[in-house]
Amino acid sequence: MGTLSCKAVRQRVAAAVDAVAGMRESPFLLDQLTTQTPKTALDGSFSVTLTDSPIGPGQQRQRKAEGVTVTTGVDITFMSNLRGDANVTDYDAALDRAEQVIIAAKGIAQTDLHIDFLGKTAPIQLDGMKATECTVSFRATHRLALQ
Repeated sequence: MGTLSCKAVRQRVAAAVDAVAGMRESPFLLDQLTTQTPKTALDGSFSVTLTDSPIGPGQQRQRKAEGVTVTTGVDITFMSNLRGDANVTDYDAALDRAEQVIIAAKGIAQTDLHIDFLGKTAPIQLDGMKATECTVSFRATHRLALQ
Protein backbone atom coordinates (compact mmCIF):
# COMPACT_ATOMS: atom_id res chain seq x y z
CA MET A 1 0.00 0.00 0.00
CA GLY A 2 1.45 3.40 -1.01
CA THR A 3 1.34 6.46 1.21
CA LEU A 4 -1.56 8.89 1.11
CA SER A 5 -1.79 12.27 2.84
CA CYS A 6 -4.78 13.16 5.01
CA LYS A 7 -5.59 15.97 2.56
CA ALA A 8 -5.74 13.43 -0.27
CA VAL A 9 -8.08 11.23 1.78
CA ARG A 10 -10.45 14.17 2.36
CA GLN A 11 -10.35 15.17 -1.31
CA ARG A 12 -10.97 11.63 -2.54
CA VAL A 13 -13.99 11.19 -0.26
CA ALA A 14 -15.35 14.63 -1.26
CA ALA A 15 -15.02 13.77 -4.96
CA ALA A 16 -16.91 10.50 -4.47
CA VAL A 17 -19.78 12.22 -2.62
CA ASP A 18 -19.82 15.11 -5.11
CA ALA A 19 -20.56 12.54 -7.85
CA VAL A 20 -23.85 11.60 -6.14
CA ALA A 21 -26.81 13.18 -7.94
CA GLY A 22 -27.97 16.34 -6.15
CA MET A 23 -24.88 16.64 -3.93
CA ARG A 24 -22.34 19.47 -4.10
CA GLU A 25 -19.41 20.25 -1.84
CA SER A 26 -19.82 23.44 0.14
CA PRO A 27 -16.92 25.87 0.52
CA PHE A 28 -17.79 25.90 4.25
CA LEU A 29 -17.08 23.37 7.01
CA LEU A 30 -18.97 22.22 10.11
CA ASP A 31 -20.97 25.00 11.80
CA GLN A 32 -20.32 27.37 8.89
CA LEU A 33 -22.02 24.87 6.58
CA THR A 34 -25.34 25.74 8.21
CA THR A 35 -24.74 29.42 8.94
CA GLN A 36 -22.86 30.60 5.84
CA THR A 37 -24.45 28.53 3.08
CA PRO A 38 -27.27 30.49 1.40
CA LYS A 39 -30.65 29.08 2.40
CA THR A 40 -31.46 28.52 -1.27
CA ALA A 41 -28.44 26.21 -1.64
CA LEU A 42 -28.80 24.06 1.47
CA ASP A 43 -30.34 20.97 -0.17
CA GLY A 44 -27.49 18.63 -1.07
CA SER A 45 -24.69 20.80 0.33
CA PHE A 46 -22.06 18.79 2.19
CA SER A 47 -18.66 19.06 3.81
CA VAL A 48 -16.02 16.44 4.53
CA THR A 49 -13.94 16.86 7.68
CA LEU A 50 -11.30 14.68 9.29
CA THR A 51 -10.86 13.82 12.94
CA ASP A 52 -7.80 12.30 14.61
CA SER A 53 -5.33 10.02 12.81
CA PRO A 54 -3.87 7.70 15.47
CA ILE A 55 -1.33 5.09 14.45
CA GLY A 56 -2.48 1.54 13.93
CA PRO A 57 -1.63 -1.37 16.24
CA GLY A 58 1.94 -2.63 16.00
CA GLN A 59 3.22 0.67 14.57
CA GLN A 60 5.40 1.66 17.55
CA ARG A 61 8.57 0.82 15.58
CA GLN A 62 8.40 3.01 12.52
CA ARG A 63 10.55 3.09 9.39
CA LYS A 64 10.72 6.39 7.54
CA ALA A 65 10.92 4.72 4.13
CA GLU A 66 7.70 2.73 4.72
CA GLY A 67 5.56 5.38 6.39
CA VAL A 68 3.10 4.54 9.13
CA THR A 69 -0.42 3.12 9.04
CA VAL A 70 -3.04 5.45 10.54
CA THR A 71 -6.80 5.32 10.95
CA THR A 72 -8.25 8.72 10.13
CA GLY A 73 -11.80 9.58 11.13
CA VAL A 74 -13.87 10.96 8.24
CA ASP A 75 -17.17 12.78 8.78
CA ILE A 76 -19.47 13.75 5.92
CA THR A 77 -22.08 16.29 7.01
CA PHE A 78 -24.84 17.10 4.55
CA MET A 79 -27.98 19.18 4.39
CA SER A 80 -31.44 18.31 3.06
CA ASN A 81 -34.62 20.33 2.63
CA LEU A 82 -37.42 19.99 5.16
CA ARG A 83 -40.44 21.77 3.71
CA GLY A 84 -43.40 22.49 5.94
CA ASP A 85 -45.86 20.86 3.58
CA ALA A 86 -43.73 17.77 2.86
CA ASN A 87 -41.96 16.85 6.12
CA VAL A 88 -42.29 13.09 5.78
CA THR A 89 -41.27 13.03 2.12
CA ASP A 90 -38.24 15.25 2.76
CA TYR A 91 -37.24 13.21 5.82
CA ASP A 92 -37.36 10.01 3.76
CA ALA A 93 -35.30 11.73 1.04
CA ALA A 94 -32.67 12.65 3.65
CA LEU A 95 -32.52 9.01 4.79
CA ASP A 96 -32.07 7.89 1.17
CA ARG A 97 -29.36 10.51 0.67
CA ALA A 98 -27.44 9.13 3.68
CA GLU A 99 -27.44 5.68 2.12
CA GLN A 100 -26.22 7.12 -1.20
CA VAL A 101 -23.37 8.86 0.64
CA ILE A 102 -22.40 5.56 2.30
CA ILE A 103 -22.39 3.73 -1.04
CA ALA A 104 -20.34 6.49 -2.71
CA ALA A 105 -17.69 6.54 0.03
CA LYS A 106 -17.46 2.74 0.15
CA GLY A 107 -17.01 2.74 -3.64
CA ILE A 108 -13.66 4.53 -3.47
CA ALA A 109 -10.74 2.51 -4.89
CA GLN A 110 -9.26 0.41 -2.09
CA THR A 111 -5.68 0.16 -3.37
CA ASP A 112 -4.12 2.67 -0.95
CA LEU A 113 -7.14 3.57 1.16
CA HIS A 114 -9.60 1.39 3.05
CA ILE A 115 -12.92 2.97 4.10
CA ASP A 116 -15.03 1.42 6.86
CA PHE A 117 -18.53 2.72 7.64
CA LEU A 118 -18.93 3.52 11.36
CA GLY A 119 -22.43 4.99 11.61
CA LYS A 120 -24.69 7.93 10.88
CA THR A 121 -26.82 10.38 12.77
CA ALA A 122 -30.53 10.72 12.13
CA PRO A 123 -31.48 13.79 10.06
CA ILE A 124 -32.21 16.54 12.59
CA GLN A 125 -34.00 19.78 11.85
CA LEU A 126 -31.92 22.91 12.25
CA ASP A 127 -33.35 25.60 14.52
CA GLY A 128 -35.30 28.17 12.55
CA MET A 129 -34.48 26.57 9.18
CA LYS A 130 -36.37 24.44 6.70
CA ALA A 131 -33.50 21.97 6.50
CA THR A 132 -32.06 18.90 8.20
CA GLU A 133 -28.46 18.02 8.93
CA CYS A 134 -27.06 14.50 8.94
CA THR A 135 -23.52 13.18 9.52
CA VAL A 136 -22.13 9.91 8.18
CA SER A 137 -18.90 8.68 9.80
CA PHE A 138 -16.15 6.45 8.43
CA ARG A 139 -12.73 5.17 9.39
CA ALA A 140 -10.08 5.55 6.67
CA THR A 141 -7.03 3.31 6.99
CA HIS A 142 -4.03 4.50 4.98
CA ARG A 143 -0.27 4.87 5.17
CA LEU A 144 1.08 8.29 6.01
CA ALA A 145 4.51 9.27 4.67
CA LEU A 146 7.26 9.94 7.21
CA GLN A 147 9.77 11.42 4.79
